[in-house]
Amino acid sequence: MDSIRKQIDNALERPKIHKETVYGILRQIVDVIEPPAPSPAPVKAAAPVKAPAPPAPAPAPETPKKKVVKRVVKKKVEE
Repeated sequence: MDSIRKQIDNALERPKIHKETVYGILRQIVDVIEPPAPSPAPVKAAAPVKAPAPPAPAPAPETPKKKVVKRVVKKKVEE
């Protein structure tokens, strides 16, 4: 517990709080209070069930092309 107290003191001396540091300290406190349970032995499954393949995504609709309008400038006929 003394090492955890030292880590807390070091974290408090810093001008900015680092989330990872605080999270690490909290994990250590939880492990001291409640030690992690050993993981149970893996159970063999009889046969893995394969999930059906997801359907292929539909192609994206084509965007309509804008019509190009050309302006015709008529020249004035000089008489």
